[in-house]
Amino acid sequence: MLVMTLAATSACGGDDSAATTSSPPTSTLAGVASTVLPPAVSTTTVSTTTAASTDVPTSVTTTITTLPATTLPATTIPPTTLAPTTTTWTTVAPATTTAITTATSVPTAPPPLGGTATACQGVALIGDSTAVGLDGTNGVLSGGATINAQLAAIGVADLRIDASGGRSIVETLPGQANGPDAIAAIQATGFAGCWVILLGTNDAANIAAGSNADAARRIGLVLDAVAGEPTLWLTASTVRNDGFWARPNTLAWNDRLLALLAGVPNVQVADWDAAASAQPWFVSDDIHPNPAGLTARARFVADNLRVYFPA
Repeated sequence: MLVMTLAATSACGGDDSAATTSSPPTSTLAGVASTVLPPAVSTTTVSTTTAASTDVPTSVTTTITTLPATTLPATTIPPTTLAPTTTTWTTVAPATTTAITTATSVPTAPPPLGGTATACQGVALIGDSTAVGLDGTNGVLSGGATINAQLAAIGVADLRIDASGGRSIVETLPGQANGPDAIAAIQATGFAGCWVILLGTNDAANIAAGSNADAARRIGLVLDAVAGEPTLWLTASTVRNDGFWARPNTLAWNDRLLALLAGVPNVQVADWDAAASAQPWFVSDDIHPNPAGLTARARFVADNLRVYFPA
């Protein structure tokens, strides 16, 4: 999960260090401010130890970066736990069977009727800490429960995942790319295909903490980055009652996401929050998915790719 002062904003859907701000390109959305946060002026490193859990490290080094006092209100985000970063580019062989064995039986609402396969033979997934573990790299999921297996079953042959704890669309953490920069890095390899965006949890928190980059600016930056390629964007989901990651802040983000992307021809928004928020799919922080939640989320991505981008 995350630690930071908003004066050095980067919240993670539950995991963070501190954030500085890059200068991303101007959004394609009309009326969006282009102001970015100024560079940091001082840095302090603090080491803390947290109790071990099933999906977070026991030792965290937090870098707190202080921005000029005039940048944003001096609001401090409560310390949380930093999740690991997952970057995997995997070419998966076509599935030999349509049956998927999941580690946990998870009831999910069926998506609208669609085909059994997707036209997206290549998929690049960009996410924050809530996406870490979908591919099984942290040992939470395995076999048919992983997103690799579930996407292979619908025809995806080239899957690339860049999921990083604390990631948002505007703010950056030391040594970490924000959402648009992560997209650009994959594009630089020659990738051409469909995009899955699992960002917004930290953006909602950063906006609530006082960031001068609003939802329209953030969403526009991702639209610019994917450059018209087919894109599936999931709504964010948290069930916290307090703090910057509280549910009302997440719902406000989702409302803006749905409104701003309505009618954008290359983008489909899938309402993950509607499927997840009433289920027992969260760890104790009420932000990150537990194994059942990860399994359901992998299936939800696969279902919506075949529905919205059918073969």
